[in-house]
Amino acid sequence: RQCVSPPPPFAVPARRLAPLGLVTAELVTNALKYGKGEVRVFLEESGDGLKLTVEDDGSGFPDAFPKPQGTGLGMRLVNTYAGRGKTAITVDRTVPFSRIVVLFKTT
Repeated sequence: RQCVSPPPPFAVPARRLAPLGLVTAELVTNALKYGKGEVRVFLEESGDGLKLTVEDDGSGFPDAFPKPQGTGLGMRLVNTYAGRGKTAITVDRTVPFSRIVVLFKTT
């Protein structure tokens, strides 16, 4: 993949750094554990919050992911720490690789 120029810098409130770090660690760990190839992490401003994207070269997520009841503790923690409830996590099925996007509340 071709690298693009980085987005402009932005500030993350100090009280949101620990939850952001935990969410990022969970998603990167999952990509390393279940994905393939290179793992890429992107963080950008999005409306009133942040958009965290983690992707790898795997073939994508199974149709049942994330499970409706979210039995995995890690993904339940991602939902909680993101601060947006069940709307926080989106699996991007429009790409031929694995991509998960988490909208993160900063206020």
